Amino acid sequence: MATTLIPRAPATGAAARTPRGRHRCRKMAIGLVMVLAGGVVATRTTTDATDHHATNLLAPAGAAAAAPAAAAPSHTLTGFTTAQEATIGWALGLFDDAGLPLPGIDFVLHTTVEPCHGRRGWYSGAHDRPVIRVCTHEGGPVPEPLILHELAHAWDGHVLTDQRRAAFLDWRGLSQWWGDEREHWGEYGAEQAAETIVWGVIDRPIGASQIPAAYNDCGHLRTAYIMLTGGPPLHGYTDRCG
Repeated sequence: MATTLIPRAPATGAAARTPRGRHRCRKMAIGLVMVLAGGVVATRTTTDATDHHATNLLAPAGAAAAAPAAAAPSHTLTGFTTAQEATIGWALGLFDDAGLPLPGIDFVLHTTVEPCHGRRGWYSGAHDRPVIRVCTHEGGPVPEPLILHELAHAWDGHVLTDQRRAAFLDWRGLSQWWGDEREHWGEYGAEQAAETIVWGVIDRPIGASQIPAAYNDCGHLRTAYIMLTGGPPLHGYTDRCG
């Protein structure tokens, strides 16, 4: 079975979104029916060695002609349930709403933590296409902040400049952007930046406990988000920051 989520053009003057994207899936389904009726959606399903299905999220065929400079990327999802795919679609939608461009990404579900190096999620940009691995029990929910965090790494690798990285490191008093030592996870600029992006785009209040206390109040989070992205947070709720 293959599922297609239809990337949409950035909204202009759009009304506020329904929290947590519950109606987003319904709107995507309606859009899918309409586009299928016009015969402009392409879908491809592949099978990996574990016989899990892989789902490609493809742009409408007319998207490239309409806006070649902003063609939506395609993403593949391997091994996920329909509910898990919906969570990933919700997260991609938040990045779209926030104007944070992403590359095409291969999402892969694993039922052990080894492929994620003992963690629940793992981003790798060392391939032709970035890969986001999610390590959770098969059929269980995919934590929303986890997906947003890994997407923030993909956005970082895709568009963040060395100048912005250096400014963030200097402001935070950090010396290293990337690293893989678990005990020093919170000392890496990339991890603190990803947590900042999660706070700025998620559509509900959320704490930022993974960011040092001196920088996880709402004011510092907003400053950090603007420093990284050049614009204000999509949501950036102030009900619960630290």
